Amino acid sequence: MKRLIVALLGLAIACQVPKKELKVENEVLEASRCVGGNCAEVSITWPKVSEFPNSEGINDLLIQKVKGNLDTDNPQESIEKQIESFLSEYEEVTKEFPDYPAGWTLTIEGELTYQSDSVLSFDFIEANYSGGAHPNSSETFLNIDAVSGERLRDETLVLDQGKLLEMARREFKAYHDVPDSLTVEQDDRFFIPDSGFFLPQAKGFKEGKFWLIYNPYEIAPYVFGYTSLSFELSEVEGVVRK
Repeated sequence: MKRLIVALLGLAIACQVPKKELKVENEVLEASRCVGGNCAEVSITWPKVSEFPNSEGINDLLIQKVKGNLDTDNPQESIEKQIESFLSEYEEVTKEFPDYPAGWTLTIEGELTYQSDSVLSFDFIEANYSGGAHPNSSETFLNIDAVSGERLRDETLVLDQGKLLEMARREFKAYHDVPDSLTVEQDDRFFIPDSGFFLPQAKGFKEGKFWLIYNPYEIAPYVFGYTSLSFELSEVEGVVRK
């Protein structure tokens, strides 16, 4: 009996041990180049983790995420070289067209927005302007397995695709005031393929909730902006990994 009590006490203590928290520091890169009275400006901030299992692999994924958001012709180059390419292109354009009316901007901000024993979510917001009618922006998530340090793809993050699609459809209709008499597919304001309503690319956790975020142009014209749908964690129990 004494052994059983000791064993149970040890188990109770073990269950009270909190999860290991990430140590997060921000990496910041800023640069600018001016031609005449206008400038190209770059500001990139992303998290670097330490004192956590698989920190090196997680940091590699975060760097690859930043590179992907830069969207240059040479995504395998370092972040610094890609910034230089952006600034050099601006310089070339403005020298070729002296009356070019505006500067360029590129901003990327990434942060850790969720940590559990199973999942880490990093939220990235990117905005850029390099000429044209308006600036562009997007919000994306990088979800990582908190144990293995590997990227969580949709098929691993989403446990019940059909249920999540049903929840998204309900909230989407409410968000955009789609009449009860219409399905989302029948509402010609939206870009719905022949295969029907779909989940967005951006899925992840922030602010203590699970989010589905349709970026501009993903499902509707630019003027609609973002369609950001949030769900309490209790709502997605058994639907997504959390």
